Amino acid sequence: MTAMSKGEKVLFAFGGEGTACATSDLELCKASASWPKCLAALAKLGLPADLVEKELGSHTAPYCTVATTVVNITLCDTWRDWGYEPSFAVGHSVGEVAAAYAAGLYTLDEALAVALELGRAAEVSGAGGMLHTRVKDLTNNSYDGLALAAVNAKDKDGLSVSLCGSMKQVDAYVAKHDDATKLAPKHAWHSPTLFKEASKGLSVKAAAPAARTECKFVSATKTDADELGEAHWRDWLTAPVDFAGAVAQVAQEATISVTVELSAHPTLPAAAAISTHSATSMVRGAGSVGHALSQRAALEAALGRSPTRDVLKGRELWAGATLGDGTAPFAAQGFKSVEYGRVAAALGAFFPGLEAHDLYRFRSVDELLAGYRGPNAPAALAQPALTGAAGAAFAVVGLGVALGGGVDSAAAFWRALAGADGASYETYDGVLDVRSGVWAPSRATAFVRASSNTRPSRENSHKRVVPRRLRRYAPRPPSSTRARPRPRPPATTRRSRWCSRTAPWPTRAVPRFWEVAPRPRTASASTSAPGSAAARRARPRRMVRSARPSGRSRAASRKVWTRAGRVYWWTRRARRRSWRWTPLYPI
Repeated sequence: MTAMSKGEKVLFAFGGEGTACATSDLELCKASASWPKCLAALAKLGLPADLVEKELGSHTAPYCTVATTVVNITLCDTWRDWGYEPSFAVGHSVGEVAAAYAAGLYTLDEALAVALELGRAAEVSGAGGMLHTRVKDLTNNSYDGLALAAVNAKDKDGLSVSLCGSMKQVDAYVAKHDDATKLAPKHAWHSPTLFKEASKGLSVKAAAPAARTECKFVSATKTDADELGEAHWRDWLTAPVDFAGAVAQVAQEATISVTVELSAHPTLPAAAAISTHSATSMVRGAGSVGHALSQRAALEAALGRSPTRDVLKGRELWAGATLGDGTAPFAAQGFKSVEYGRVAAALGAFFPGLEAHDLYRFRSVDELLAGYRGPNAPAALAQPALTGAAGAAFAVVGLGVALGGGVDSAAAFWRALAGADGASYETYDGVLDVRSGVWAPSRATAFVRASSNTRPSRENSHKRVVPRRLRRYAPRPPSSTRARPRPRPPATTRRSRWCSRTAPWPTRAVPRFWEVAPRPRTASASTSAPGSAAARRARPRRMVRSARPSGRSRAASRKVWTRAGRVYWWTRRARRRSWRWTPLYPI
């Protein structure tokens, strides 16, 4: 997908080994659609998923080349998704692998396999070092025993070069020359002596065009090979990199409008010098997302138009949801507030780290392109206009709200509203998915009893949510979600029959309410003194609880029986034969 005009030429310049450091921010790389594909390719090679985080900044073989290539590939696909399709691709040192991928000569799996093979060759070559310096020309230079590794740039004052050799030779040269700077790589890349034996064991398959692309691959390696096979990469290991010559070749073939440097840190000024406009992807000491979005905004301001905006216009976010013009607010395009999470997820490739609450600050695509700089970047909000009478004595300038613990940002506030996972929150009668906007009803809805004397209905007897003040009188929930059948007393029930705790209905005869069931006396009770506690305990006990309280007729008397762990009173009214069931409390 491209949004650049046919007359505009874009150059992708890929950095080499040594651009990344241990503190490089990978958020922009992880937001790319190629990041999970890279993890899958690493798994096929038998490498762990966290290899990039662990090896980033180590600069030791065999995995440093793989980490650098993963960063370059994800940055390449990110800028492509933003509407910048390369016309030329050139790489410095190991960046040449990602350049071949951008030109369609390698698939992602093949590119990482080649990078791993080059790293294994460097492991065989042993430890070494590299430095950067400037020379007037390339003739009659001994470099104090060091070898020429790369020609980075050319200008009227001379050349910017990289030298390689043993670590002892590199340290001696840096101590002797004030304009020399030691570089991060811990191997003498492109050394004809140290890599001579290691290059013989190289095993790389010849590249086949992976996909048709209009991007042209320009190699910075001096080689006689006609294809990206084993011979090319053997020469790549032992020959100096002529990056300045590759850039000059691109400038001769076409006029470059835009140069995008794809590396963990900008180190290729020669590529930016041949174009009208340029942008970088990452820089040390700064967030990758904020830096890339700032570079994109500045580039599109210089171009006078936005390729990213052209790509987003008419883009289908999901089935039935299509973005309109960039100036139209999301609400005016028919997107509901409950769908903002889903919209933010769909736009995440163009605005990494975008959250649903950001769509209230940036109400359209144009506002996102102009002001969004990442999830943690502050954004200036437009000051609202105060309206009211000219002679008003006061004006409302702001509102405040006290938030709970842990809510210290807009994103945290949205997650607090949306739930712990930030994707859904539970209502009193269902669950709402914030990203999809789908509401699923729940059977565990709130149920409030009107009074303790009201029998629960068949439909509401299984509800689980009961107010705390009525929880004492509420029936226990059944084991299943089905409604508990209404308990019915048997037709043979009489007031002279008694219910035991184990039987659901009366099973045996007991004395009438005016009779007393004798309690057997124990030996100790028979010998106790009259009026003592033991004697009182040995007295006969009534088996009926308040069988006939004072002021109550015999027909209105109540008796207690149990079923399924609940206590019930039944009442037989005098004039109307009916039953009234009242759950009291669990036992």
